[in-house]
Amino acid sequence: MNIYWIDPVNSDAQFLNLMTYSLAQLGVQVNVRSQKREIFRPPHEVKWVNFGSLGTIQQSIACGWQRYAVASFYLFDWLRAIRWIVRLQKRGPILITTNLRIPAIDTLALWIIRRVGIIPVIICHKPHPNFYKRHDLRRAKLYRPFFHLAGKILVMTDYTRKLLTSYYNLPFDRFKLFPHPHFTDYLNRYEPDVCLLDRLITWSEGHPVIGLISNYNAEHGFDNFFRCLPFLLRLIPKIKILICSNNSKNNLSIIKKFETIIENAGFTDEQRYIHFGSYSYPELLSYLKVCSIIVIPYHWATQSGVIPLASGFGIPVVTTNVGGLPEMVAQGISGEVVPPNDPEAMALACRHILDSQRYEKYCQGALNFAKNNFNPKKGAQIIIDLLNEINHSCNNTLII
Repeated sequence: MNIYWIDPVNSDAQFLNLMTYSLAQLGVQVNVRSQKREIFRPPHEVKWVNFGSLGTIQQSIACGWQRYAVASFYLFDWLRAIRWIVRLQKRGPILITTNLRIPAIDTLALWIIRRVGIIPVIICHKPHPNFYKRHDLRRAKLYRPFFHLAGKILVMTDYTRKLLTSYYNLPFDRFKLFPHPHFTDYLNRYEPDVCLLDRLITWSEGHPVIGLISNYNAEHGFDNFFRCLPFLLRLIPKIKILICSNNSKNNLSIIKKFETIIENAGFTDEQRYIHFGSYSYPELLSYLKVCSIIVIPYHWATQSGVIPLASGFGIPVVTTNVGGLPEMVAQGISGEVVPPNDPEAMALACRHILDSQRYEKYCQGALNFAKNNFNPKKGAQIIIDLLNEINHSCNNTLII
């Protein structure tokens, strides 16, 4: 079986790599047209064609003739992608990832794809690119025709399904729910960075480590986490803090800001470890090895890849009760869910998990929950079955 997947921007490279790898493990040939990411290189099992050169530029062009130039190149890249898919697959379904950038062009591309007899199956991370800017409903409306052109829409939480239904008045049967995959199987292909891991083990000194692994965005609630620190220090005096943020540039001013906030909360230099910048899979494995708990202090989220990442390695999580995050945690089993903007509750939840009589149960609960609810092969099989079903309705024959 051949699966064709178009992801023009590739804003979540780890998810794309994992799902294409999981599909390949089930005997599927995956053909991707997307932007490559230098740090998170795609798996060798996947056939990859570059979508174009504008995937990371579009967000920085705000106005003037440059915007029209970017739009023209973006349209040209889409037309090349459509030609690619028509040449390889005359009829049937293809996968397209959202987090796109120019609604009119994205919608036009889907309209052309439908006109030539190909059915787009949308994998939706969030309703539109500016979803977390809470009052940007105008942007949401621009994507209404885009979603109405989808044959099916794959979502990872019921919260996302309800949002899309509300925003775009889409029928319930347009959606298919599939689990956000854990990353354990994929990351286990790599070895931890030995030098980094040795440094981290020496730094942690056997004390509990609270990890924050997230991009530094407004919706990801770094402020929630920082307000939690004084309570954490009072409850667990020997606690250590590890912050790992995968940003494209190592911004020294932001690191200095983090260090000042943590110092003002009462933590010593030896109690903090901050990595702000790109990191590799071996480095990520090293950070996970020393984390006792991972916190998800988000303000807004449809889902989180960090929760299945942590759970798959048996690391309990403490998450805020926002968006689709509560659907991804078994309260009292794989982690704890706390009210948003309640730093004391977050600190108390961390201490509760770290209690010596409970901690191992939480770790095992996280592993079991990930196995049953974030299984990447299960998610890949759902995608295969859905594409087969659509192809069967198009051709009246199965493609496997």
